[in-house]
Amino acid sequence: MAVSKSLFASLGTGAGVAWPLFGIVSSALSLAIGGLSVVGFGAACALLFLIIGLPVFYFSYRQEKQQQEQLEAKFVKGIEELVDTLYAAFILSGDSDYVKFVQRWPRKKNGFPKLLEPFLSMLISKMNDSGTKVPDQHVIRLAAKHYFAAIETMLPAPPAKKLAQTAFLSFVGTFGSIAGCSAGMMGVISSLGIMAGFGAVPLLAAIILSTSIICGIYAATHAMASETVGWKKTQVRQQLKSFNRTFSMDILVESRLKEEQHESVSCTLFYPKPGHTLSSSEQRVVPSIRSKKPAASNFLQN
Repeated sequence: MAVSKSLFASLGTGAGVAWPLFGIVSSALSLAIGGLSVVGFGAACALLFLIIGLPVFYFSYRQEKQQQEQLEAKFVKGIEELVDTLYAAFILSGDSDYVKFVQRWPRKKNGFPKLLEPFLSMLISKMNDSGTKVPDQHVIRLAAKHYFAAIETMLPAPPAKKLAQTAFLSFVGTFGSIAGCSAGMMGVISSLGIMAGFGAVPLLAAIILSTSIICGIYAATHAMASETVGWKKTQVRQQLKSFNRTFSMDILVESRLKEEQHESVSCTLFYPKPGHTLSSSEQRVVPSIRSKKPAASNFLQN
């Protein structure tokens, strides 16, 4: 789709500059049909068409690919954030088997979106295929690609108004590019005296119009498909973003609670409260701990 869209854009832009310039200048200067001046100026306009069309094709294609890559990168980034946070939860849980933890986790986690559950199954499947115990970036990207292909039909389509607008703009732009470029070229050919115009060859006019309509329908269809894919990926990414934010906060709170619990246990063991009776094992440990002075106090005394 990126190639065809860029091609139609280059045809329309190049033809919109070169052929009107030829028609305006040749009419203003009253250049004779079939004369050397018309031939030379027509060749110059044809060269101008290429000079404008080729860069437009290149820049349009590069921009289209960048937009597709940015959309894909945002989608994969949300998936990677989910996997990273899930791995942090695995570390906090103390489990030794990551795969079994991931399999049990959706049932234990409240509020986990049903839409994201197929991704976990896909992630485990790709990990088993590659033989890795912990998912790497390649496995995550592969799982994300197959995950979206699996759930694409389950996602809601964009609003009909948005699709109709996209299809209309694509059809009109493509039809205008091909028909306008063909009409401009026919005007140049007529001025050179090679052909009288579309009136001399009605079949050629019918072929050009048919080609313009077919290409317009093709461009509109692919534009709607591209718009639908982008819309669906955006919907999934928004759910990922919302859940990742909540999930990350839960992991942060859980980790801090465990740290505070660990510090509380340490203080209870090594620094018992007044009135607390120490066991024989605690009596052996506490004096050795208290007899050690901090490095900072030793430094100050010296």
